[in-house]
Amino acid sequence: MEAAKNKDEVIGNIDISTIIVQSDFTPADGLLKGEVDTGYRIKPGDQGQVLFQDERGVLASRYLEGTGSITVVLTPNWMLNGTIDKESHFELIWPLFAKSWDAVWVDETHHGLVKKPGLLAIYPVWLVFASVQLGLALLLWLWLRGKRFGPVYTPRAWTVRRGDEGLQAVAAWYERLGYREEALAHQQQLLRQLLQQRWGLSPSASVAQAAEAARSRWPEAQAAQLARLLEEPPAAGGGMAEPRAAKQRGVSAKAFVQRRERWAT
Repeated sequence: MEAAKNKDEVIGNIDISTIIVQSDFTPADGLLKGEVDTGYRIKPGDQGQVLFQDERGVLASRYLEGTGSITVVLTPNWMLNGTIDKESHFELIWPLFAKSWDAVWVDETHHGLVKKPGLLAIYPVWLVFASVQLGLALLLWLWLRGKRFGPVYTPRAWTVRRGDEGLQAVAAWYERLGYREEALAHQQQLLRQLLQQRWGLSPSASVAQAAEAARSRWPEAQAAQLARLLEEPPAAGGGMAEPRAAKQRGVSAKAFVQRRERWAT
């Protein structure tokens, strides 16, 4: 079913048209009058039955569909209470309902099938395109910056206690109380134990004996370094320079012991 619009009629105007009615539609005699407020007309087809029309075209037509029929009327306002008693509206509308129909369905208007615009329809295309490009650029920047999206986890190192906490506490205690000489003595004792395990040198051997045993196995520079590490630390009453020198010597002894432990194993 299609409708054709008369280009000569201005939309919104109401014309009093002369309605030509088919003889099998209504028994009313003569030509009827009706107010037509639309410029559209139904294009007659092979399957449609024209019910009434005016000088511009078909206003109502009936189409058979299965065991029933579909009636299309371009002037549904004739059925309103305020207009049904005007002109010949009642005589034109009443025959549509005069028959004993099992059911009558009325759809007064049809605005066409359109897609409902989305939220982005109110924005211009260039703005939507620029926003999408900006969003992609932001995601790429976050990815390049190394950001990770997800829950925050506490590093295990913040909750698990270190295994060398006791050693660090003892070292801090020795340093805070000024027990540098005692720490150096422990390092020398450990060094003598390693020499005994490796070379069979007695822990009570003198520095000269240890240096002589080292010269037969190591270069002269390393033997001299071993002799310096086994020497007695200076007395504690020598001022601030002596504790600092003792501290430096203790660090060297520790590094020397660690290196010799790796060499011994």
